[in-house]
Amino acid sequence: IYDFQQETFNAGVGLNINYNGIKGNGWLAININGQNGDWYFKLGEPENRVDINVLNLIDLNAYCMMGNKIPGIPDPPANVLQYFPSYKSSRDKNAVSDKLAPGFAFGAGLQYGPIDLTFLIFYMNFSAGMGFDINLRQYSSGCDGTTNNVPGINGWYANGQFYAWAKFTAGLNLDVWFYKGRVSMLEAEAAALFQAGAVNPIWFDGWLYGHYDVLNGLVSGT
Repeated sequence: IYDFQQETFNAGVGLNINYNGIKGNGWLAININGQNGDWYFKLGEPENRVDINVLNLIDLNAYCMMGNKIPGIPDPPANVLQYFPSYKSSRDKNAVSDKLAPGFAFGAGLQYGPIDLTFLIFYMNFSAGMGFDINLRQYSSGCDGTTNNVPGINGWYANGQFYAWAKFTAGLNLDVWFYKGRVSMLEAEAAALFQAGAVNPIWFDGWLYGHYDVLNGLVSGT
């Protein structure tokens, strides 16, 4: 829709799918303001992504944005942050990173499970996920809020992150006269988070986590 009086163009479309075990939803929006020069193209957002779910087992989500008012890189999902209670987002070290700026952003995530399998008296539960975010924006000021220390090349600076997690449990399903329930034989979980920025300056942060538990704590480690 073009508004000749306001000199604005708006277009958008949404889609929902529910067919043979495949569910999905997504949206696309385009906005151009001829009066103030604002514009954006959005195929989803970090907090409202295009999402496809297959058989309630595999979930894929993604977003892509470009324009002159793009937000900074999002925090990792809760499934990853739960393993790093002392984590503090590197993008939040200064107020400049939270402001809208011209640029491009893209991200995607994949989650598998949880699946719960049983065979005779044995059971297994498994879930895992991974994803990434890439953000390239043009900053007009540096960490000190002035134009004396603008990062990147002509203000263009890139941030990115990659994350992954997995959780596995296995044991016995018992149903005897003195006990009924599950007895854990093995529990293992791991997570990784890597973040980086480039160039001028170039920085890198990484976090790793792992934990195992055998026979309800008889042998364990983190």
